[in-house]
Amino acid sequence: MGEYKDKIGVSVVVPAFNEEACIEKTLRSIGSFLKSSEEGYEIIVVDDCSYDGTSDILGKMEGEGFPVVIIKNEENRGKGFSVRRGCLAARGKVVGFMDADSSVVAEEIEKFVSVIKSGEFDLTIASRKEEESRILKSQAWYREKLGAAGNGLVRSLLKIDIKDTQCGFKFFSCRFVEDIFPQLSVDRWLFDVEILKAAEKYKYGIKVLPVDWTHIDGSSVNLGSYLGALRDVLKIRKKWLS
Repeated sequence: MGEYKDKIGVSVVVPAFNEEACIEKTLRSIGSFLKSSEEGYEIIVVDDCSYDGTSDILGKMEGEGFPVVIIKNEENRGKGFSVRRGCLAARGKVVGFMDADSSVVAEEIEKFVSVIKSGEFDLTIASRKEEESRILKSQAWYREKLGAAGNGLVRSLLKIDIKDTQCGFKFFSCRFVEDIFPQLSVDRWLFDVEILKAAEKYKYGIKVLPVDWTHIDGSSVNLGSYLGALRDVLKIRKKWLS
């Protein structure tokens, strides 16, 4: 990531897999919000082998001069791999990621970045479980129950006190990215949990912030995803709790 003096202000990474319905709107909202940044910014999209129109939309935006850095995975590797790859390529003093569907909107970036810039914390993570958080549109009840049960099991097995580990909106100091991200290995669902366990092990400060969150339809979760998550839990336990 280079020397600190050569860095820009903020890097926002957006992992993308088949996001043709929302990717352009999300990127333009990020660009509109960050364009006044005095220290500069960059938007990095990591395309995880999308097979819909995502790549075409990104190419069109790039051709029009929209300030986006496009990284394409050679094969589908998962959200965790894409976030890790994008963050390690970033040039920002503050580096973060948000979901392509804007379930948490770009306007929230400022408060997350300001916490990192204060120097008191190296991670700021969004939580839907805080008292001040608002769920503007909920998941279907059965998905909410299944998610809560899975989250409870993961937190118990991995000894995590944080209530909401999976919200796709997290920002980091460049120091944390440089120190920790090369050590991460979980490529899919539970990469967030691995980040938090690594932060805990190395005693990095974590600030949990409330957000407004909107459920967006289109999840590709299936039985294979849950089996993969179980394997990742075991991997995290072995690496970070031993």
